[in-house]
Amino acid sequence: MSAAPLISVVIPAYNYGRYLPKALSSVQTQDFQDWELVVVDDCSTDDTPERLQAFQADDRIRVIRNAENLGAVANVNKAFGEARGEFVLLLGADDFLLPGCLGRLLNALRQYPQAGFAYANYVMADDQDRLVSTVRHPGHLPCHLPPGRDDFPDLLRFDEYIYMGATLFRTRVIREQGAFDPELTIDDQPGRFFRATDWDLALRLSLRGVLSTFIYAPLGAFRIHDNQASVGRDFDEQGIGAREFAVLLDRYLVAENRDRLAGYEAGILDTLNRKREAYRQASLPGRNGDAAQVLAAYERGEAYLRELQNDPLDGPLDNPTLTIVLPLMDNPEVVDQVLTQLDLQQFKNWELLAVNRGRMDCANLGDDPTRSQAVRCLHLPGVGLATAYNLAAQVAGGQLLYFMDPQGDLAPDFLAYLVQALSQPGCTTVQYPVSTREPEECAGLHRAWNSLLGMVLSAGHPWQGQMPPLAAFALRRALFLRQGGLDQSLPLLADLDFILTLERNFTVHQLEAKGDVQVGSMIAMMFQENALGLTDQGIEQALQMVVRKFALPLTQR
Repeated sequence: MSAAPLISVVIPAYNYGRYLPKALSSVQTQDFQDWELVVVDDCSTDDTPERLQAFQADDRIRVIRNAENLGAVANVNKAFGEARGEFVLLLGADDFLLPGCLGRLLNALRQYPQAGFAYANYVMADDQDRLVSTVRHPGHLPCHLPPGRDDFPDLLRFDEYIYMGATLFRTRVIREQGAFDPELTIDDQPGRFFRATDWDLALRLSLRGVLSTFIYAPLGAFRIHDNQASVGRDFDEQGIGAREFAVLLDRYLVAENRDRLAGYEAGILDTLNRKREAYRQASLPGRNGDAAQVLAAYERGEAYLRELQNDPLDGPLDNPTLTIVLPLMDNPEVVDQVLTQLDLQQFKNWELLAVNRGRMDCANLGDDPTRSQAVRCLHLPGVGLATAYNLAAQVAGGQLLYFMDPQGDLAPDFLAYLVQALSQPGCTTVQYPVSTREPEECAGLHRAWNSLLGMVLSAGHPWQGQMPPLAAFALRRALFLRQGGLDQSLPLLADLDFILTLERNFTVHQLEAKGDVQVGSMIAMMFQENALGLTDQGIEQALQMVVRKFALPLTQR
């Protein structure tokens, strides 16, 4: 036997002979060529054997025909088991790879050795191999994503967004964690085709801590046709998708996963309600199983999530990780300056998540194999600051969040002080009495600012004289998510709106000063965000948008 290839592409096949040539040729034409292709034919009754015969001249292609029909799940697992490469990709017999797929996925895994798999965006293709549309999935961020995101809660609230035909696994991950679960079923017959086995695999891997990295580019083609298992008429009319989701709800909405799902309840409930309503619309006696049993699973899931929503998220934390979110605008030198400060901090269990909204790709900023803390960069050109902060919070790896001023000056014990306070029971949000600075151009803007703030802050409120910026606060990430993050509809002052909402709904613990911490004022941040500068009228218009959301003034705490 020849030396093992680097990548194994495995194709489980059954009666998709007409589509197989495109699938196989899409592998043969990849720019990366150190691969093997394994086709496991599950006793097809169409022209699959004849179609495969045309490819036998390529000795990198192995064809295995089962002695008896194994069924879809067992055949997939057999195909995985035949992989000899260090990496493996599962390709549907009716799907195909786009140019550059294998090379780009492999490069991502080489760049991030801590990732167990790399996945990418994908396109829809029709019966004639034509690319119809790129999938815009809410689970896909609009940027390349280094490892660190917790996919588990997002897979439940956004549905399955990890498409197997554009996903490259380290083969050892599949060997250690298992491939498709043959016990999953919706009809009391284990081994029958459970279409959401790929979704379950992604959930299981993320739940067990297997990290992923995402490439924001379409690298695979998912074919839509009448016989497609997960989009056909039976799938919709018989409510198969909704029934399978009920099984996953029972499997993953359990007590031991509460901490992983805290803050995501509303999004998961939205998906649950949407699928439940679709099932009810499709509910026809004798066609979609025991409706009462399926709906009972949805009721259990809803009860679990409602109970979790009532959790104040204020229990004690043991050595939590702090995610520091750093906004950039094509100024990568700031990262080194910030890292110099962070290296002097007494608290060491942090990660830095830089978000560059300019044109420069800063993906490799902070790369240092000797550094124990994670440094990641998201490239989000052109997005607003609120959107950038929300996306950063979505993929943050820490239980705590701090939105850092790029020009901030932190005392060495600052982070330790924040984390110590937030780790105590009953504490979810803290405010530190920072010193603020602002450019001279902002000096004349305070009249409109103070006038409008008086409409939402009660007389004597400590924020009347100086509204603290977002960099004065730190909070638990689950609370940020539950609150819905910053309001992306506000062109300016989404940070002010968020802080006022926190003040309304939660107890903000005021910390005593322990050394001087300097950050930009909220006016300075707003001035910086508006490239054209601000006028009294501009500030008033921005503030009015916030004020309209707060009909009653805040009470002093």
